[in-house]
Amino acid sequence: MGVALTAEFTAVGDLFEIVIGTLRWPIVVIIGVISAIYTAYGGLYVSIVTDQASSDLKLRFDYTSRDSSGCGVWPESLSSFSDNVTPVSEYKA
Repeated sequence: MGVALTAEFTAVGDLFEIVIGTLRWPIVVIIGVISAIYTAYGGLYVSIVTDQASSDLKLRFDYTSRDSSGCGVWPESLSSFSDNVTPVSEYKA
């Protein structure tokens, strides 16, 4: 659990440091305090509600990131890879 928290705090701190230009440690402390408060206050229930909201957003993003053919939108860096992929609808076992 400690490794996972360290990775999350480091990623958030790096994001704020790179994008906004702030120091890393104040953001990490603020995120840690807020997380500790809502976890201590709500416990498992708040954690489950947060996970459900996160899953809902991920599913909505996955649905909206598809083009009209139903295929995922490929970044340009994967264009050579997508040329070699057979759509599931055309796959014959």
